[in-house]
Amino acid sequence: MASVRISKDIQQDAIVVTFSYDPKFVAKVKTIEGHRWHPDKKYWSFPHSEHILKKILSVFKNENIHLDSTLQVSFEQRSDKLRKAFGLLGGKQVPNQAQITEAVKKELKLRGYSHKTQKAYLHHIERYISYFAKDPKELDEGHIRDYMLYLIDKKKVSTD
Repeated sequence: MASVRISKDIQQDAIVVTFSYDPKFVAKVKTIEGHRWHPDKKYWSFPHSEHILKKILSVFKNENIHLDSTLQVSFEQRSDKLRKAFGLLGGKQVPNQAQITEAVKKELKLRGYSHKTQKAYLHHIERYISYFAKDPKELDEGHIRDYMLYLIDKKKVSTD
């Protein structure tokens, strides 16, 4: 059975779909708004949005789909996952995120940072975690670099 791979291109802020050539799959892709074929890379790309991801999954629902881990948590679930990560959903805490957040809070307090600075730093940590929607202990230096490039390229954050 042919398979469809759905992943995320962080640099282009796009959803990427690849599969072995199949006219049936090509016809399905062309029904999704915003489709673009990249002949040099041999993949289809779409604007990165919850609506588009849902449409892609719907169009290929009866196929063998390999969904990249960065897309496995849908956009609407990210906020729930983030609240859960910080112990705010249903009273259940996810140990790694809660422990990391608490350790950062203590370290910032020990270093004498103001309440506003602590709040800002924690906010940025939450944004970082929600961007990848993963356990922070699974993230490494490569993830940090990818996130920084995303901020520089897509959010136009200055490096100065």
